Amino acid sequence: MKKVAPQEIITNLVNKFGITKEILAGKMGVTTITIFRWQYSKTKPTYAELKLLNQIYRGYKSKKGGKK
Repeated sequence: MKKVAPQEIITNLVNKFGITKEILAGKMGVTTITIFRWQYSKTKPTYAELKLLNQIYRGYKSKKGGKK
């Protein structure tokens, strides 16, 4: 499985699937500021947060039939 950086996952969720940072933050249990910090490499998510972020991404990817 290819490793994908949190920044790329967040950008894909926003641009490809139209999820807002507010919705993503709610699903993750963090603030929108935290999502912003992850997206722009100001901070890094914990292992558990990264795992959840990947699960959310895979869920949207499978629903929308996205590739990559």
